[in-house]
Amino acid sequence: MRGVTVRSTSVFGGLSGFFQSLFGGAISSYTAVCEQARAETFALMRRHAKTMGANAIIGVRYDATDFGGLAEVICYGTAVIAIPISDSNRNEDASA
Repeated sequence: MRGVTVRSTSVFGGLSGFFQSLFGGAISSYTAVCEQARAETFALMRRHAKTMGANAIIGVRYDATDFGGLAEVICYGTAVIAIPISDSNRNEDASA
């Protein structure tokens, strides 16, 4: 399963980020774009898994690429159908 988005800052966010980078420290406009992209790709991945009939995703990873002032973010993992083990099944497994 995967979720992909490409994001950029606005002109004002880019200028703000440029001036913040001159003084060092966290760059709030870029942080906000990254957090929005992370949340969006995670939601897209969950939606994709749900359409495939999965109820869980394991091995979730994020990757990001910067190109020309844009950021591509991908979130991916393995969609599975998780089946809870009931207490009675655990007891049977333990005695075997």
